[in-house]
Amino acid sequence: MIAVTLSTIMVFGPIAGERAYSMFEVARTIELYEIIQRMESLIGYALIVASYMKAVISLYVLNITITHLFRSQDTNILIFPLALVCFLYSTLQISLGKPGG
Repeated sequence: MIAVTLSTIMVFGPIAGERAYSMFEVARTIELYEIIQRMESLIGYALIVASYMKAVISLYVLNITITHLFRSQDTNILIFPLALVCFLYSTLQISLGKPGG
């Protein structure tokens, strides 16, 4: 995290805080040789995989928490309703224009 922050500040200076997806923007500016160029696709893949992993882990923890809260024996019964609620919440956040959905 510190390396990402420092590299973003070194590349963009005072406007580094205004950039969304700053590491992706840094990767877009890298051009070493003809072969090592356009590295933002790798950073884009990493962002997609990381957000998928975050969603899966959050859904798993939410399922385990609610299952233990209601003392249910079947841990798989709430997966689909929770996934639907999370999907609807993220869709609502996107439609309202709020980040973090």
